[in-house]
Amino acid sequence: MDKIEAVKQVRSKTGLGIFEVKKALEACKWDAAVAIQYLYSNAKVPNKPVGTAGALFSYVHHNRKIGAI
Repeated sequence: MDKIEAVKQVRSKTGLGIFEVKKALEACKWDAAVAIQYLYSNAKVPNKPVGTAGALFSYVHHNRKIGAI
């Protein structure tokens, strides 16, 4: 597997940045499946879904001159 394809695969599965993915792939000899397990075992990838901590609301007044988020 090409190194670029391995980085793309690990990034799509974990959502991490290129630097963390590259370090994990280098530690795992560029094996994407092993690198994903390595990242999960070292707690680099959170096990909970993102966005469950709160809510976001918005308000726009009827005259459209006042708004809040």
